[in-house]
Amino acid sequence: MAGSNDIGLAAFPLTAADLWRELEIRASIIPTGCTNLNELLEGGMYSGEVTEVCGAPGAGKTQFCYSVTMGTSKLPSNTVAYISTDCSFNASRLLYMLDHSDDVHHQCSDEILERVHCYAVSDVFEVLQVLSDIQHKMAAQVTIVMI
Repeated sequence: MAGSNDIGLAAFPLTAADLWRELEIRASIIPTGCTNLNELLEGGMYSGEVTEVCGAPGAGKTQFCYSVTMGTSKLPSNTVAYISTDCSFNASRLLYMLDHSDDVHHQCSDEILERVHCYAVSDVFEVLQVLSDIQHKMAAQVTIVMI
């Protein structure tokens, strides 16, 4: 029988590196590409969370998502999961934005675009399946930012 002073061992011990990676994932702030929105959101969107973007037609939802995708995918350590419920993802449009960005000159736009993975979903069950797939990839220590 274990005494009150015994030190228990965790079933799945974590190293300091594991804890640091977990902190980085949960504490990272993803800039939106819009200074005023970043200020409103206290720096941007938080990683490790799902952010749903909604609004009226023509309100700029897709452009906002492209801006966040472009800004996030510029970091070589990031992979972006773009989940589209209306099949509106247009790689040519994102490539155009990357080619005309002032701060992408040191990287090839095609290399950045390779880090963007688009998932077209049509119902909540497909969304849940994609999120589950992404969760498994994250468990394999692949850095993914979901847009």
